[in-house]
Amino acid sequence: MKLLIFVGLVGHVFCVGGFGSPGSIAASEIPDQVIEATKQELQKQNLVYTDTDLRAQASNVQRQVVAGYIYKYTLTLNTADGGKQECTFKIWYKEWEKFVQVQQSDCKPAGIVKRQLGGGHFLAGGVSAADCNSDKFQAPLQEAVRHVNMMSNSMFHMTPVQVTKCTSQVVAGAKYTMNVDFQQSETCMNDKDHMTSLLADCPPSNSATHTDHFQCTVVYAPWHKTQYETDCKMVQTQPKPKFGNDEHDLCHGGMFKDFQKKHQKFYSTEEGKVSQLIL
Repeated sequence: MKLLIFVGLVGHVFCVGGFGSPGSIAASEIPDQVIEATKQELQKQNLVYTDTDLRAQASNVQRQVVAGYIYKYTLTLNTADGGKQECTFKIWYKEWEKFVQVQQSDCKPAGIVKRQLGGGHFLAGGVSAADCNSDKFQAPLQEAVRHVNMMSNSMFHMTPVQVTKCTSQVVAGAKYTMNVDFQQSETCMNDKDHMTSLLADCPPSNSATHTDHFQCTVVYAPWHKTQYETDCKMVQTQPKPKFGNDEHDLCHGGMFKDFQKKHQKFYSTEEGKVSQLIL
């Protein structure tokens, strides 16, 4: 039986009817075209990372001889929110045809420790207290501000004046929780130009006496199209509205709280609450 062989244009010998087994190589041997395809794939996944040299972040690099080469490797990337993502790639490259095809790409938070619980469920990272003023909380806070202003009935921007009780947790992505106090700005309208504006850009009115308190949860999943999933619930701490100066309630306080919770309504002044109730 004759063994047929042919010589590839790139100077490598391939055996007909079979391919070479994967072999480990240095990250420096990954072609520029494969690195460029990797960058494009990360852009498609909306993954915001801070590393400038992807080869320096590559590990477990393997190359398999096919009709060309298949490169397999893992990237550990530092993300813009201060976390890390671990991405695995499988890319087919044929130099003589200038052909590059991403066959597999998968990104997930790095360093997740899973503990098996009853019923087969897994718990990712534990909840950790976090510095509300840290850089990694700026983007989640802006998403919380966006969410609150989209719910607001006010003509003016609701600006965050205080952020407390911040926590972070590694889940399928990153989960941030925070308590945020809002007051109405006198300089910024509630429009698309100010939807995520913070205290420095939209200070509250000097005469502002009313504060709305929210508990916000923001989940950051960079591989999703929207990246952020946000939920803010108002914490009712203001006294119930009254008629005049006597002690007769305008309405049953519990009913009003139920209304706010069900419809996610809140008002920047006590007068706004009274007007809504009269209507």
